[in-house]
Amino acid sequence: MNIGVCVKVTPDTDTRIKVQGDGIDPSGIKWIVSPYDQFAVEEGVKTKETHGGEVTLYSVGDASWQTQLRGSGLAVGGDKAVIVADDALA
Repeated sequence: MNIGVCVKVTPDTDTRIKVQGDGIDPSGIKWIVSPYDQFAVEEGVKTKETHGGEVTLYSVGDASWQTQLRGSGLAVGGDKAVIVADDALA
């Protein structure tokens, strides 16, 4: 069984976000995998352990998010991660 989990990297809930111009000031923001998406990763891993197969994480965003996906996705039992990165998405 192949299990796909959509994962989004978001600012940590303890981070103070500063507004800058048309967006936010990214300096000083700690980025994490969304806590709700973390639950989905854990359920995917449990399903994999029960039925076999592999868990693939999918995320759309910056390629630098691989650190968060490794720490919160692959480290808990995900098998691979795919990041869709395109300047047009910014």
